Amino acid sequence: VGYNFGASTSVEQIGIEGQCTNGTPSYGAWWETYPDPETPISFTVSAGDAITADVFWDSTRTVAQGQYDLALTDVTTGQTFNQYEACAATTCANSSAEVITEAPAVGTATLPLADYGISNYENIAVTDRSGQRASFGSSDWVNTEVEQLDSTGSTVVSAPGPLFGGQAFSSYWYAEGNTPPSS
Repeated sequence: VGYNFGASTSVEQIGIEGQCTNGTPSYGAWWETYPDPETPISFTVSAGDAITADVFWDSTRTVAQGQYDLALTDVTTGQTFNQYEACAATTCANSSAEVITEAPAVGTATLPLADYGISNYENIAVTDRSGQRASFGSSDWVNTEVEQLDSTGSTVVSAPGPLFGGQAFSSYWYAEGNTPPSS
């Protein structure tokens, strides 16, 4: 439900996924306004593609028009997706913004995290309700690094590296027994 799940029961997100079934990788794109389920995007994604993803809350639009602008572009292939959606929860708190690599959840179970090696995130910025736009490094935001643990809750399987210039970082997959670098 997002990092700050105590403050909000909603998540408005867009992204790409990669999964391995019997050693065969497959990739796709999706959007979600939780608690509604993910919706696939008709888009071909390949390993190594450069992707841009944006979620904006537009206070000038009504709930009926959809206030969340979900946009995804595969820079490598030129494919684009852009759609406005309404909040799927009774109340949307707009309480956090995340850039994350994570294992998918099915119900209350988290699936195993595939060995993705490294994911790089660049040109990250957050815009608040007043229109202030700043990088993660801004003193206006509270930053929290999120490490993903395995299903036992005892082993780190994914963790971010250090923040570069407030607007870039890499996320690393860890084999069992490896430890993430300190930031």
